This record gives sequence, C-alpha cells and structure tokens, in this order.
Amino acid sequence: PGPAGGCAPADHAIVIQTPADLYSRGLAGRFRDSFEGEIDVLDYAQDGDFSGAGADDLRFDSAENLADEVCRRLRESPGSLVYWSARAREFTAFINALDHKGTCGDRDVTVLGGNDLTNVAQTGAFNDKHWLRLYFSGHRLPDTDPRAGTKTRDFADAYDRFVRTTTRGTDPWRQDGHAAVAYDALHVLSLATDLAYRDEHAAPGAVLTALGSDSIRFDGATGYVSYHQGVNQPPADKTLVLLRQTAEGPIAVVACGAYRQGRTYAAHGEPCTA
Repeated sequence: PGPAGGCAPADHAIVIQTPADLYSRGLAGRFRDSFEGEIDVLDYAQDGDFSGAGADDLRFDSAENLADEVCRRLRESPGSLVYWSARAREFTAFINALDHKGTCGDRDVTVLGGNDLTNVAQTGAFNDKHWLRLYFSGHRLPDTDPRAGTKTRDFADAYDRFVRTTTRGTDPWRQDGHAAVAYDALHVLSLATDLAYRDEHAAPGAVLTALGSDSIRFDGATGYVSYHQGVNQPPADKTLVLLRQTAEGPIAVVACGAYRQGRTYAAHGEPCTA
C-alpha cells in the first residue's frame, strides 16, 4: 500500500517457498532473480520435507509459526510484499493462521502468488478476509474486462452453458484461466495434426514438426495464439494477466501480451517488458 491507500512499489519481499516442490522453487527463483529490492526467503513444508532448501533459509512446518514470523517481519518493514510460491493448500493454512491470530496488528497484508492460487481464491474462501490484498497471475482476461476479445467472451459463454446443463448451482472457477489454456492447447494439437496428416504417408514425427512451424495461429480463449518458426517455446506474447481477487470476482490490474491480435509485450511497455 502507498500513500492515501494507493499502491506503491515494494522495496522488500518475503518469499515463501516449498523447497522440495519444483514448481514452488522455480517460481521463487525467478522472482528472486527479477526483484530489485531486498528479499527474505522462508521455507514452508507441512510434511517436513526441506530437501532443496538453502543452507541459511529459515524452515517452518507449522502455519502458525510461519504466520508469527511473517508478522514480525511486516512490523519491521511495513511496506513489504509477501510473495507466495507454495501451493494453494499451504496458502489456506497460512491465511487461516493469520486470521486466527488477528492478522498482523490489524494491518493489511499484500500477497502476490502464482496461478495455483486460483484453485482456492476464486471459491470465495477469502472474501471475508478484508485485510488480505491478494494478487495472482493468470493466462486469460476475465470476460467482464473490456479488453477481453470476442473469442474469450465466447469461451466464457460456452463454459457457462455447459455448467448450467451439467451441474447445479454456479461454478466459482468460471473466470479461472486453466480451462482456457487447456482448450487452446487442444486446438493447437488439432491444427498440428491436420497439418501433419495432409499427406497420408506422414512420418510419426510430422506432428512435432508442424508444432514448430509458424502456420499455427488463431484467436483463442486466452487471446491470439501464434508461434515463432523452429522455436520450442510457448506461444509468442502469451497472455499474462495479474489479477486482484475481490468479493465480486477477479479484477485484472495488469494485462500483458496478445490478449487480442496485435498486442505484444513490447507495445505494452513496463511492467510487461520488465
């Protein structure tokens, strides 16, 4: 939080990772490499497995003890950000521990995490935690965002129709980007298969070759999907969104990449190019 309740860049981060989890350790490592302020690393493993931990890292297997340590550090550096790279299950235990202790002296806690947190954030589990400022990443704009493309909105509409006809009640994950990523991935595979088997004598590796071509490009659920030729990488300018969770649902505070055709990281400038 910045002056008058606004936002300001954090100059200190408390990084919480599960060192034995490759996903968690990878996210934490990339954050440490790019963050320009001071960093403290806390290892959190409810199962007590701290393999992969740094020699000087503090280690916690209790959510209550971790909450105490985080609050102590937030009192010392009130403008700090908590960067959460551990899994959603551990995050729920941590937030409950903070809530039970009355948070950190009635101060707001700002948390930034990866897209794994959508698994619990969008259920509304934290809607009554008014002290929590939760931000996490995703790969699709909410369909309520005016920047969302037609295909993104069409996907959300089709998703809603499917939920209405197959389940009861509402689906809390309707704005989650995982389903959109999976939908686009299957579309990519379908197009690559079509390209490969235009020739009935195609070799078994033809699909892989097609995936490395620049012939695959389309408007998808996540945005405009295209690939650079001969490069084994994610889609060019893959959509990346920073979301803030609210009681009304996620709100995109930063949108980067090709969420529409013609959008690029370079054109967006900072923070997308940072």
